[in-house]
Amino acid sequence: MADDRAMARRIALKVSELGGRVYYVGGLVRDEALGRESKDVDIEVHGITPRQLEEVLDSIGTRLSMGASFGILSLRGCHLDISMPRRSPEEDDGDFASGADPFIGVTEAARRRDFTMNAMMRDVLTGSLEDPFGGLEDIKSGLIRHVDSRTFVRDRLRVLRAAQFAARFSFAVAPETRALCASLDIGDLPFERVGEEVRKALLRAPRPSVFFREIMAMGHMSPWFKELDGPGREESLAFADAAAALRGEAEQEEDMMFFSIVSFLPEKAGETLLSRLTHNVRTLKYAMDMRRLADPLDALVQRNASRDEFALLLDTSLCPGDLVLAEKIRLLARGGDEKAASLAQTRLDEYRDLISRPGVTGNDLQLRGIAPGPQLGLALKYARRLMLTGIPKEQALEETVAWAKHGS
Repeated sequence: MADDRAMARRIALKVSELGGRVYYVGGLVRDEALGRESKDVDIEVHGITPRQLEEVLDSIGTRLSMGASFGILSLRGCHLDISMPRRSPEEDDGDFASGADPFIGVTEAARRRDFTMNAMMRDVLTGSLEDPFGGLEDIKSGLIRHVDSRTFVRDRLRVLRAAQFAARFSFAVAPETRALCASLDIGDLPFERVGEEVRKALLRAPRPSVFFREIMAMGHMSPWFKELDGPGREESLAFADAAAALRGEAEQEEDMMFFSIVSFLPEKAGETLLSRLTHNVRTLKYAMDMRRLADPLDALVQRNASRDEFALLLDTSLCPGDLVLAEKIRLLARGGDEKAASLAQTRLDEYRDLISRPGVTGNDLQLRGIAPGPQLGLALKYARRLMLTGIPKEQALEETVAWAKHGS
């Protein structure tokens, strides 16, 4: 990020020579006010023509059109998003220059932003803050407030962004903003954009449940989240909040968090919900595998089952480590049970020890006269079960051969 800031300053110096100004905008300014680090560096250039800006960038490096139709340029080798104030989207002709209006001033440029906290600008050279809509005061008050009703409705995804920011920053949505969000139809938004807002809430919020409760308050559970309006909602949301505290321990963090919101929903309802929010086959398989095994694992923990029973169940999981972590999360959501959590971890360690030992292979069985085919596959499964009960390889091999030849 330091390199991007240095580049921003370099651009700003050249722009100032032409009579223009360059501002840091968006999340960077907001996060600084929140005392948070921001990975993204976005700048907005005022007071020179689009052609002049292009010439400035060409004099520094290789100019890239990262999203020219949305007014975004960049330079090769840095992650700096460079834009200009723009007129309304209806007036854009689909290229960088036609939509730009670099002389409209800070207030009008900020008016197209979604929320006041995102409408602040900081001069790259002087550090002075431009805050025409009171974003800093709203941040201090922990409030998400829209900038302008007329410009806000141009992007209905802002309904979900309001809920996502509320969850991420533990802010409240202003009543007038919530009412405006409630008036918008979000049913035909692209699933990719909806899923991305859910993903941000799940991976960045201390309490992801806030996202869904805000959506609920706005009256938008249908069509995107309607399964969370039925049985299992409260348990799933409690699980999601508990999971957020431990998500860094997950082997597959994103998949774990998507699973969390369906953790107590009926299986079919959970699968339907996730299929609407993501088309990632791995995530779906992971989540439904976890949903299938979570209750049986919890039952084993509650009755202090044997090592062998745990091992046989864990061996059917796509991610045994995360399955045990999910049990710890479930225990945490129920108020915590350190003894049960310790048992689950011990059984996982025992399982990992068992599968690290030498096991019977297909080659071992073929050398003992078992030909390739269905019988060999069944024999390997039988040998695996023996290994999971702690039987040494040589004994397991003898028992498996006898079973395949005489008892299968």
